[in-house]
Amino acid sequence: MHGQSIVQISHLFAHLPSSTLRELSLSNADLSFWNGLLVSMGIVPRFPSVRKLVSDVSAMTEMPDHFIWGFPSLEILALYNMPSLVTNKFASEPLFPKLRTLLAKGVPYKVLCNIVDFRIEANVMLTGLVVDSPDFIDWTSLAYLQSKVRNFRRVAPGM
Repeated sequence: MHGQSIVQISHLFAHLPSSTLRELSLSNADLSFWNGLLVSMGIVPRFPSVRKLVSDVSAMTEMPDHFIWGFPSLEILALYNMPSLVTNKFASEPLFPKLRTLLAKGVPYKVLCNIVDFRIEANVMLTGLVVDSPDFIDWTSLAYLQSKVRNFRRVAPGM
């Protein structure tokens, strides 16, 4: 998707089966990708049936509100290489209210603690969290995450 024009991306997404699509996997998304997706969505939730979204958001971009509203039924979100713009948003806004499981790679455990705390306070708790194992483990944050998220799992780097 990286390097494609807004028109190319919006054309691609305009032809996806929006009412029946259950899982969407994206990689190498850049700003033109997000803009193209938003153009294809219009002003209504574009993918009401998507329950799982897998995205590599390694490009320095943020997740626009319009994108979030496009997935009202999202229950599982896998975000790899989340930039701080996205993690900060997760720790300050109740994104994806039906979200129950977050799969995160490349996110410091302390940042995940902030996300878990915020979701508890906002009453949109995570019931599942899958994280990778960094080179240097913050054992205090790891213990905290294990105590706050019912289905917590650590996997080898590269999940």
